[in-house]
Amino acid sequence: MVTTTGEAMAALPREGYDQLKGWNASLLKVAITRTPAHAWHAFLSPDRPPSKDSPAFRIGTLVHQALLEPDVWQRIIPCTNGPTTKAFAEAAKAAAADGKTIAQANEYQLAAAMAQSVQQHAALGPWFTPTPEHLQLNELTLRWVDGATGHDCKGRLDAVRITDEEILILDLKTTADASVSEFGRSAASYHYILQAAFYADGLFYCGRSLEQLLGLPEGALIGRPVTFEFVAIEKESPYQVARYRLTSDQASMGRRLYRRALQAVTTASELGWWPGYDIAPAPLELPPWAWMHLEKLATEEA
Repeated sequence: MVTTTGEAMAALPREGYDQLKGWNASLLKVAITRTPAHAWHAFLSPDRPPSKDSPAFRIGTLVHQALLEPDVWQRIIPCTNGPTTKAFAEAAKAAAADGKTIAQANEYQLAAAMAQSVQQHAALGPWFTPTPEHLQLNELTLRWVDGATGHDCKGRLDAVRITDEEILILDLKTTADASVSEFGRSAASYHYILQAAFYADGLFYCGRSLEQLLGLPEGALIGRPVTFEFVAIEKESPYQVARYRLTSDQASMGRRLYRRALQAVTTASELGWWPGYDIAPAPLELPPWAWMHLEKLATEEA
């Protein structure tokens, strides 16, 4: 690892991170999988929609809090009322007045069970003990200026662990199926490798700041490679946990993807025009499996 310019910040609340200026991995995924117009709407538009509060999002957030933010987790009160009821709203108001928050009881219990599975994992458990060093490197916020485009960038890493051999980024993913094939499909569908490469490079930019944060002498982290690992946690009993490390080829591809996305928003910003879909018709593209399925339907006897 080489130290350059950038800032690593510990204990920054999520609200503070959201207010930081910069492109993050989620926005860059939008720019490359949809259009720069969609990315502009999500990043710069004054009427951009609020974040979706789905059950999957809530459970993922609770698992993160249980494993990475024990102080936050301890201030959560389970509530048996539905989230759209008056009783839930009143309970939330009362909790807020006491510096606490509420969560649906079933989601809270599920998140607790999933977090416990990680904590009891033979290899991962020690990484998630709430020691002062671990807590300092949980939900680590990074912000930097991309050297090639000059864009402000930011990232929020679930957990960073430093060993004599490497700097390890651990990224929690809640999933219905953590098997090799199914998690691989999820990783492809949600472009996890773009996010992983973006975070790893962000840590490169913020290397010196990370040394200062940890009280290390300048250059102490030079030479240690950054490794990215996904921690996939299943949402159903027995809440099995799987670990997947990003390969060097995947990291290279992820870097190509996020760099292409940054270049797309750079071009759009310079032109003052954020293009959407092409106005000309494009050939209809079917997924690889569809043609065989359609051919079978067309040849079956009535």
